[in-house]
This record gives sequence, C-alpha cells and structure tokens, in this order.
Amino acid sequence: AAASSPASPAPGSSRRDRLVAFYTKHNPAKLDTVDATLVKYAGREDELFASLKRKYESYLAPHATGEGPKCYLDLEKGGGEALGRLTIQLFADKVPKTAGNFRKLCEGAGVCSSGWTPKPRTYAGTAFHRVVAGFVAQGGDFTRGDGTGGESAYAGTNDADAKGRFADESHRMRHDRRGLLSMANSGPNTNGSQFFITL
Repeated sequence: AAASSPASPAPGSSRRDRLVAFYTKHNPAKLDTVDATLVKYAGREDELFASLKRKYESYLAPHATGEGPKCYLDLEKGGGEALGRLTIQLFADKVPKTAGNFRKLCEGAGVCSSGWTPKPRTYAGTAFHRVVAGFVAQGGDFTRGDGTGGESAYAGTNDADAKGRFADESHRMRHDRRGLLSMANSGPNTNGSQFFITL
C-alpha cells in the first residue's frame, strides 16, 4: 500500500494566516481586506509586513502600570443613594504632575479661578456627565458640569496656562482594561480637571 502524505497547504496560506493574525490583533476592521492586500503585495510580502509593523506596532504604548498614592471617589446616584467607594491607583512614578493634579482635586484645591461665582476646586459633589457603557465614564467638570468646564489644581501657578490647564506628560500607556484613569482634554497640553475611567 502506498503511504499517504498530508495535503500541502495552498500557496500563500501561511502568509494569509500571518496577515489574518496580525489584523486580528491590531485592526480587526481590516480583516475583510486580507486577500486584496495579499494580491497587491504579491511577491513583496516582506515589504508588506515591514510596513505593517512600522504602522501598527510602533504606535502601541506599553501596558498601564505604575506606583503612587491611591485616591478615592465616593459615588452616589442622583437621588443620593450611595453606590460605594471607587479607589483609584495613581501612577505618580510615570506621570507625577497628572497624578498630583488628580490627588489635589480629590482633596480639594482651593477656589476655582474662572467664572463669576467662585466654586470649590474639587471633585466632591460633581457628576459623571458622560457615561458610555463598556467604554468610559467621564467627569470632573466642577465649573459647568457638562464637559465644557473645569480647571486644574495648578490654576493660578506657573504650572498652568491662563485657563488653568497644564501640559501633557510624555509617558504613554495603553487603555486596555477596566478601571484605568486618564485625563480628558480638548487637545495637546489642555489638561484641566476632567478625567475618564475605562469601563
């Protein structure tokens, strides 16, 4: 009897599998373009994978880790029903100014310098003005309450601009799990009091 051998893979299937795995990890929306991309780069697959590596992998930030103090927010529903305490780890070793800002606003950092009516510069009594289930909860606007206001704890110091905003810190981290805290801003170097927590 003749020995049978396993079927040989179709030509290019290992390249296809490799591209499917890459897009599955980095950009699932591109999965429907795999075959067309392989046709476009036929004979130049090394060029394709080098280009993809530069495009996607160089932009990936490291996982969020760090050391520093912990802060908490006591949460309640609009009617006053207590929901519990949310404890937040600050990564002061990676982003000291950002961590300091959040800690100071949790504790209360004086009186807000913007607007006609002085308001406490604190997260106490503020609301999450934007909640997207499975994505983020955003809050920290203690001046207007709608996501258009707030200012940092550094307002009125040399560490903030005239609108009470401070500069970005250079450390990037992935937002790839629940419970991570980050500043919410309106562009580069516009950090104030607004923040979001990944859900």
